[in-house]
Amino acid sequence: MRMRPHTTIEREWMRAMRKPKRDMVVENHGSIVMFRPLTEKAMQWVDENIPLESWQWFGNAFACEPQYAGDLAEGMIDGGL
Repeated sequence: MRMRPHTTIEREWMRAMRKPKRDMVVENHGSIVMFRPLTEKAMQWVDENIPLESWQWFGNAFACEPQYAGDLAEGMIDGGL
């Protein structure tokens, strides 16, 4: 029995299922590091662990000085993100 080829949508879905799920995206822009929560779990962790001011948010990401970014990322990993 011959199987039909996958449609484009099926291929995209299979590709998405193989990708690891991320809670947070970190973008290093040199003088500033942006943290972008992607999941509700990540947003809850940020709300509970980081005292952010409204001016630190740029759209759906918050800014952090590079000197603190490593410790912040380690805390997120330790927190299960």
